[in-house]
Amino acid sequence: MSEAQAAPATKTLFTAEFLQDPYPAYRRFLEEGRVHYVDYGGGMWAVFKHAECSAIMRDPRQAG
Repeated sequence: MSEAQAAPATKTLFTAEFLQDPYPAYRRFLEEGRVHYVDYGGGMWAVFKHAECSAIMRDPRQAG
């Protein structure tokens, strides 16, 4: 399996530390990349920039 095909590293949201002060975590997510695989009752993809979230929501390929 190549690096491009490797499973994403899961990051955890909503820890006690995160709930006390989420901004350092948000800053770290923004510095580390555009999209992150996070643990929130199972895995999910998270996007933290407004413009990117908006683009994803408007993309007709996302219609279910």
